[in-house]
Amino acid sequence: MYYPYLRGRQYELIALREMLEHDLLGTNIIPIIEPVKASSTLISTLESFVEKKKEVIVIQNPMAGSFSSEISRKAPYKEKYEKQSNDANIIPAFLVEPKSANLLGPFVEKETKDTLLISNDIDTLPFLKSLQNSPRITAFVIPDESTFRKNISANKISLGDHFKKRVKNSLYSEITDEFFTHDHLSFREDGYSGYSDFSIIGDDYTENGFAPYAVAIHMVYFDMEKNLRVHHFVSDTNGDIYDTAGKFAEALFKLVEFDELETCNTYAIRIFRELYEGQEYPGLGTVKKLAIMHHLELIKQYFDNVN
Repeated sequence: MYYPYLRGRQYELIALREMLEHDLLGTNIIPIIEPVKASSTLISTLESFVEKKKEVIVIQNPMAGSFSSEISRKAPYKEKYEKQSNDANIIPAFLVEPKSANLLGPFVEKETKDTLLISNDIDTLPFLKSLQNSPRITAFVIPDESTFRKNISANKISLGDHFKKRVKNSLYSEITDEFFTHDHLSFREDGYSGYSDFSIIGDDYTENGFAPYAVAIHMVYFDMEKNLRVHHFVSDTNGDIYDTAGKFAEALFKLVEFDELETCNTYAIRIFRELYEGQEYPGLGTVKKLAIMHHLELIKQYFDNVN
């Protein structure tokens, strides 16, 4: 099983919603959403999972963004969100930190639904271990590190950040192709029931966007050994922040000419080719949305073939 961890930005939510609409998630992918804003997009995306009877994991105590403070002030969203949270397809999860673990315990114990715990801090191990026999804790999402593996014997999911983020887009042109992950190949033999990562976005979270000097499109593909690699398609005219559409066209030309993507028959690849043929610029949010959709659909296709 693959559990893509997405922070609930608008383009991430729309990616999931469109994948549901086109039946592209399959049965082996369950997204994890950490809500960062109380928005209509979040509500409509969760409603899509409820209507399609597809499972999605929603973090109840998000650390990133402003969701927790916003939801209490937006009564219509709060009412809909609480109703959706009671649906069987909305699976609760909690982020565990050392300073909050003891306070979190009573909330977890009162949870009436199957629940996941997520932590990457070794100081939370005593708390996690204390709940290994809890009937409501169905999985622990933890780093692929020996100390965690040895101490958590129950159902566990590995969590990794495989995207090597650069401080600016132009730097991706220095190394345009690199290894991404082989977790889909090895998670079972490593003792995990599934694996999780932050897709091609990475763990780093920032609220504010800005006009980039360079446009970079990050697309994953399988190599001959079925490892997943990522290729960075970067614009060439990167001296200023103007003409983002032209820079996108430069990066998109490299994408459609890249041989390794020729055999990738995904919805997102088809849309990218249509954009190229029509000389259209959809906006950077849509570019990120399509890159996420491509990654998730590739993993769906992989599991469809091996299962």
